Amino acid sequence: MHSPPPQRRFPAREPNDLRVREVDTSVRAVCARLLTLPVAVVCGSGVADVFNNQRVIETEARELQAQAGQFAKQTSRWVGLIADFDRALKEVGDFENWVKVMEWDLQAISTSLEVAAAGGGGEQSGAASATPKT
Repeated sequence: MHSPPPQRRFPAREPNDLRVREVDTSVRAVCARLLTLPVAVVCGSGVADVFNNQRVIETEARELQAQAGQFAKQTSRWVGLIADFDRALKEVGDFENWVKVMEWDLQAISTSLEVAAAGGGGEQSGAASATPKT
């Protein structure tokens, strides 16, 4: 039987393979290290400032949204209070009008009663019936 010839490695290729493995190991180590660092450190301070500004803006936007909701609720309460006040004011106006109507009706009844009373006793004297008492 014939065995295959042993594979020969070229001497120039072995150091290259070793270097490739070393570079690969180094790149993997650097990548692993970069993945464990905070994003701001990796990207630089300019990008870090952008991220921080974005975080601040998002926080302020949430606060503004909450304040807008509170303002909407407060405005709704104010509208309700004004509507209640308007209703009460109309009721006062209606009551005042009712009182004036009642006063006018009572004056008309009083005048009619005075005329009737003067007219019933005034048939004996014509001068008394001609002038009603006020």
